[in-house]
Amino acid sequence: MTPDQSMPLTIAKGNYDEARGEVSEASLRLEAARKRRREARRALDVVMARAQQDGMTWAQIGAAMGLSAQGASQMFKRYERGADE
Repeated sequence: MTPDQSMPLTIAKGNYDEARGEVSEASLRLEAARKRRREARRALDVVMARAQQDGMTWAQIGAAMGLSAQGASQMFKRYERGADE
């Protein structure tokens, strides 16, 4: 193969290696985001439980979170069961 014929292969390999690097970087960012989401959900679970213990109603908890009372209640139950892990 002459150098002129191998050039497209070299470019293709470079593009492939670059794409693999971008996928790896994206995978790392996704994994980090998933970890932060899990930590945030655990913290939210603790805060919601404390709000209930302090006597807040689901309507008050929901209003503070921008949800309806039913939405807040369902979210808390989901977290309690670990459905969003």
